[in-house]
Amino acid sequence: MRRERVRGTEGSVRELYAHPAFRLPFLRRFSAMTLAPFWILYRDAAEDVDPLTRRHEAEHLAQARRVGLWTFYGTYLLDWLRGLGRTRSLDAAYRQIRWEVEAYAAQHDPAWPAECADLPRAMRDGPLMSQQRDEGAG
Repeated sequence: MRRERVRGTEGSVRELYAHPAFRLPFLRRFSAMTLAPFWILYRDAAEDVDPLTRRHEAEHLAQARRVGLWTFYGTYLLDWLRGLGRTRSLDAAYRQIRWEVEAYAAQHDPAWPAECADLPRAMRDGPLMSQQRDEGAG
């Protein structure tokens, strides 16, 4: 698969699709990953990424912007380590991270990401929904 890059303005986040990082054994189970403040990486091609995944990752970007990178990544790691100590399960520890709890809740809001104006509109809806809306579907 070829890596695709979505347009972005200078200083804005870039979405990278079909990213080779997801071939790494410890990343295979994930469909996307936010590396704030620069990139959002997706395992699949642009047309195959679910809008819920886009909004989930956009929430992580917004979280990092709200609290700062050090706080975001520091608490993410500490929450994961605490969860791992309590549950002895990678998946359960991941689900208990405060930023993941918020992102899973935010991914269901189609109006998101209102506070990240530099993110492409397609991030919210996905390429197919954006195209239908632009064509005046209905």
